[in-house]
Amino acid sequence: MNKKVVFILSDAFRYDYVFKHDLAFLKQKVMSNQVHLIENIHPSTGFCEIVEYVTGQSSLEHGLLSQITVSHDWFEKKSPFYIRFLGFVFRMAFFKRIRKIRGVFQLIMEYLLSFSSLPKEMLRVRYNIPPHFLPFLVPTESKYAYDSPDFFGSKNLFCWMKSNNIQYDLDGFVKYNKVVGTDQDRMNELLQKVESDSLKDFTLIYLGVGELAHFLSMDDPKFIEAMQVYDRNVASIYSALVSSDNDFELVLLGDHGMVPVSSYINIEPHIHRIAASLNLTLFKDYMYFIDSTMVRIWIKDTSLVSPFESELFQVIGESLETTGDIFGYLDAFKPDYGNVIALLKPGVCFYPDFFNNRKNVGMHGYLNTNHYQSGVLFRFGPNVVGKTEASLELKDVSSFIMDEIYDR
Repeated sequence: MNKKVVFILSDAFRYDYVFKHDLAFLKQKVMSNQVHLIENIHPSTGFCEIVEYVTGQSSLEHGLLSQITVSHDWFEKKSPFYIRFLGFVFRMAFFKRIRKIRGVFQLIMEYLLSFSSLPKEMLRVRYNIPPHFLPFLVPTESKYAYDSPDFFGSKNLFCWMKSNNIQYDLDGFVKYNKVVGTDQDRMNELLQKVESDSLKDFTLIYLGVGELAHFLSMDDPKFIEAMQVYDRNVASIYSALVSSDNDFELVLLGDHGMVPVSSYINIEPHIHRIAASLNLTLFKDYMYFIDSTMVRIWIKDTSLVSPFESELFQVIGESLETTGDIFGYLDAFKPDYGNVIALLKPGVCFYPDFFNNRKNVGMHGYLNTNHYQSGVLFRFGPNVVGKTEASLELKDVSSFIMDEIYDR
């Protein structure tokens, strides 16, 4: 009978939660040395973790920095009138903070956009992006299904599984950056598969409970309770696997951690002001995108990149990340991800941004050397030797699966 591997991607899960929040099952396994533990999982600096652990490549290797970028011919595109109108209403409702109007408008807008000529792959990852920006943008990480040959071909972990006759189940995982149902739904479905002995060789599911720390303090009682529910669910899965009489491995991966946020920068008015001083027109001469920890500017006339960058960096001031060779690192993603790219220091966020409609109190996507941004890996099973390792690069999780779990 083939070994059954259950792999739970636990978004934004940190090792210190085990003891800080009294996660009984995980704590007992760690203290009794009944787990292969890797205390720190280090993602690349950026926002493309899925690519990293599916392909076994760092951001510098696979070439993606963020989930969304501009189309190569953005300055030649036109935004339809009704899209521009939706963008105007969106900005009015958002910045006036009229919550009820904004909520109703969001529903109407989503409905109208569903009939637009905008690419479906972009609409799937719209987040809080202003509608009038959408015609100029393209998705990166979520353009293809994650087990598609188009998703990095021979580097793809699931293509390797196919070639080695390993049957996998991605029903409970992310698809096109979306996931079906709640964490509890997916855990219940997984438990049913274990108990009915209907597991595939490799089952990958996604749990987003750690993402609650974006909007709840990591010391908030609601967050602590959510972590403890997660721990009890994992214990139930483990117990069911033990009772199944199968040779199994249960792996929990926190692909990154979470950094507490204490200050915010409203960068958008400054972008418009700097652009106006250089006589630049939005969508014609320049384009911008505001990630929570990063702002990216594209400028058609590259002779204006330097003055724009200089002024922007002055505005950000001491909150600008300058550690080590960060500028050299970001240069590797230019101009695809911006002619100007500014990364913030840990604990600072841009707000408003293009992903959230409220301020983050926790965030990731900073320089990857920050300790709070590290994830964690737990590996259980009847044939797993209990041991502790200090760290592993997120990009090496793919080879960890192939070599450690499947003895490639």
